[in-house]
Order: sequence, then structure tokens, then C-alpha cells
Amino acid sequence: MLKTVAVSFAILLLTLRASPVQGQPSQDDVKIEKTVALALEATKKHDWKGFAKHMHPEMLKNLKDTFAPLVKAVAKYAKAQKEGKQTGAPIEVFMVMGMLRTNDPKELETFAAMEPEAFFVEAVAGATAKISPEEMLIIVAAKNRIIGVVHKKDLAYVVIEREKKLGEVAMNNLEVFTLKRSGSEWRILTTPMLQGVIQQVRMWSAMERNLEKSKKEDEKSEKK
Repeated sequence: MLKTVAVSFAILLLTLRASPVQGQPSQDDVKIEKTVALALEATKKHDWKGFAKHMHPEMLKNLKDTFAPLVKAVAKYAKAQKEGKQTGAPIEVFMVMGMLRTNDPKELETFAAMEPEAFFVEAVAGATAKISPEEMLIIVAAKNRIIGVVHKKDLAYVVIEREKKLGEVAMNNLEVFTLKRSGSEWRILTTPMLQGVIQQVRMWSAMERNLEKSKKEDEKSEKK
């Protein structure tokens, strides 16, 4: 039922597709679909440098701005632990630690100072290294079919049907990649997975801020 609704929605969106000739993709759409196809192929090969080449500079910067402060916090925490100092850390620091390939303070500081594209490559390589071989096999074996492109203002939305197999069970779902122009090319501005990770980290940060706020309010109440 949910799949039927999702497919119907995708078809409805695709009827809004801007194209010079009905049924024929525009030159922009050809470029857009090629960018997404190459990015998906790079994912299957674990070629994160190749994938990063198809990312929009805005998204690369957004990812670094979100994660670099946390990597620095992990480096600070790791350094204190190495020196034998007992110290606490925000909840998001512990969450991010599980996504990194190293806990060495100097290596983490180097990581945090990387340019956005290199930072993205290292971050994804670290996160995917934690995925089990069985889960990675499912990802690599997934079949992707680009259904079409929807345009809205300066953005393009690519609807992708993804088929994954868990044993004998086939699982189909629709995903939407958002692309934006970068010079004369179209680059990926966001994907459901990347957007989800960013939102998760921001949620952890919000939780930490609320805990700190509550702690300070309790301390003020105790003093009264």
C-alpha cells in the first residue's frame, strides 16, 4: 500500500517535469541523471573520492561545518583520556566516536583541519568501515533505477527506485536525491542518508544544550 502511494506520488511529480519535447529529456536532465548514476556506481565500489566529485560544494561545506567541531571535541576528549585526566564529554561526542577510524588526538586534529571534500571522504570511509560485511553486501548488491527528474526553481529532484535483497526477501523503496548547479555542472546537494545523519547530529547537540540548560537552572534553584 505504502509503495503504491509512493509510486503514484512520484508519477504525479514527474508529470510536472520541464522538458522541451514531451517524452524526451532535456540536456540538463541527461547531465543530472548521469551525475546520480555515477555517484551510485561509486558507492558500490566504495569509491568515496569518486562520490565526493559529484557532491555540491555547499553540501560538502555543510557536512564539515556540522561534524568538524565534534571531531575537535573528540580529539580534546581523547587527549585528556590519554593524559589520564577524567573528563566528561557531550553525548554527541560519544556518538561520533563510533563513526571515526581513529581516536588518536593528533590524527583527529588533522582530520578536522581537512578541506571539505577530503573531510567528507575520510568521514564516510570511517563510518562505512563500521558496517558489517553482510550489511555492506546488501548495499553493494542493490539495484538502482532512475525514474526521472523533477525541477523546482534552481533545484532538481531525482527519483530513484532502489531494490535490496535480504536473503530471499526483496525490499523496494523510493529515494530522492536533490541536485543544484555548480558552475556548468549539476552536483548532489543532499541525499536522504546524508540529510538524516546531519539531522541526527543536530538532534544530539540540541539534547546536550537542553541538558546543560536544565543543569544550570537546577544549580540556580539550589543556591536560592
